[in-house]
Amino acid sequence: MPDLISELSILQNTKNQIKNAILGKGGSIAENAPFRNYVGGISSIPGPKAWSELEWQTTYNNASTNAIMPEIK
Repeated sequence: MPDLISELSILQNTKNQIKNAILGKGGSIAENAPFRNYVGGISSIPGPKAWSELEWQTTYNNASTNAIMPEIK
């Protein structure tokens, strides 16, 4: 049976991984924030980028052009 120190070490490692995931996704969390405050960090992760109509059209047109006329190398 694992001892208490081992279990606490696993818990700290999991906390660090969650914190790194929040920061990696663009969220923010204070360096010494308690685990119960991680919900705020998760909530601070930005949502997906909303594309303008021009961006959609440009991406679609570029994809269509590249599919019909691939670049000759």
